[in-house]
Amino acid sequence: MKSIDRSRVLTLLEAYEPLLTKRQASIMDAYFRYDLSLSEIAEEEQVSRSGALDAIHVSIGKLEDYEQKLGFVKKTKRYYELVNEGSEGSLNTLREMLRDGI
Repeated sequence: MKSIDRSRVLTLLEAYEPLLTKRQASIMDAYFRYDLSLSEIAEEEQVSRSGALDAIHVSIGKLEDYEQKLGFVKKTKRYYELVNEGSEGSLNTLREMLRDGI
């Protein structure tokens, strides 16, 4: 299985989970937040183990696609960087970004 950046997936899941189907959200929640095995998820969701794995891969693809199109996570990260920097220039940049909308 291709290596998954769990931290990134969790960040994307926080931002875009409502855009997933209920089953996708449930499987992603079980795997990434509760660290359930594929076998446990398969039993709970009444799907095959490979079905659970496929749902995870499809969901990650959707989350990445949403981020590519919407950029919410990237913009939010930039906002936090500017606030933490705290210089007058960074605060002016932040004001401009907020004025232009998220």
